[in-house]
Amino acid sequence: MVLSDGVAGHDRSSEGIVLALSRLGPTHAVWVAMREVPTSSRRLARLRAAIGLGGSQPKRFASFEGDLPRSADLVVSTGPATAAANISLARSLKARNIYYGFPKWPPLGVTALLSTSGYRALFEQYITPEVVSELAAAHRDGRILLIGTTNIDASRPVVWNVGQIAASGHPAARRLIH
Repeated sequence: MVLSDGVAGHDRSSEGIVLALSRLGPTHAVWVAMREVPTSSRRLARLRAAIGLGGSQPKRFASFEGDLPRSADLVVSTGPATAAANISLARSLKARNIYYGFPKWPPLGVTALLSTSGYRALFEQYITPEVVSELAAAHRDGRILLIGTTNIDASRPVVWNVGQIAASGHPAARRLIH
């Protein structure tokens, strides 16, 4: 089962997880659209779901379109609006679960937590102020370093002129290059 909060980038990340799992064997994913039930604290909602304070009542954490499947081997979701519902559904279905997002809380109630936060340390290590200065000097010499990325939420490509960013002298240039 894949929970969808309707955010395009979150759905694409969940699709990627399902695709990776399909390489291990046959998969059948049922997509369930959901909306988070407003709460004063997402962290507390996740904690309640993890320790069972929501009981086996996933609807305390989200409203779902249509009927929920009665069984699932795995619950997958991406994005903070889906976390408590993911944990609660996995508990109620006695299923494993995968959550993709930034680990801003202890990962209670999650079988697997996927995150790209480990890359930050690598960027810090290799994109030093000296490297930014070298990129700026190369830009002033007429060389161009363009890096293409994808804005997943907007479903469009983005091209970054990294040399121009480095040469801007802006105090946040290094952070933006990361």
